[in-house]
Amino acid sequence: MKAGKIIGSVVLAAVAVIAVVVFLGLQNLDQIIKVAVETVGPRVTGTAVTLDSVKLELTNGRGELHGLQIDNPEGYSSAYAFYLGEVALQVDPKSLAGDVIVIKEVLVDGAKLIAEQKDLKQFNLQDLMDNMSQ
Repeated sequence: MKAGKIIGSVVLAAVAVIAVVVFLGLQNLDQIIKVAVETVGPRVTGTAVTLDSVKLELTNGRGELHGLQIDNPEGYSSAYAFYLGEVALQVDPKSLAGDVIVIKEVLVDGAKLIAEQKDLKQFNLQDLMDNMSQ
């Protein structure tokens, strides 16, 4: 009987800890995504990647990114190669379980792409692509 109570208590404690971790993770999901973009992005592009903010509304099926910037590789005069002011996507959450996902909104605002040539054979966008393929 004691072993059953101990096992039950351990399982209950584990479920409580998991619930707290999931709750805190969901509360901080915006910041977690921002940090992930700014950590993984430079590894992929070989340049600095910054993101001003993330706003997720999971219950509404909406996500927004604000101020995404991918800097130029070294040796180019402009500060960045790519900038997005705002990107938003909203889907019908109920449709995620079905065969067809219903997209309610796609928004891309303030997109800027700067193609810059350094010499006869070097372009910033090609250098970024080369970094990403490595």
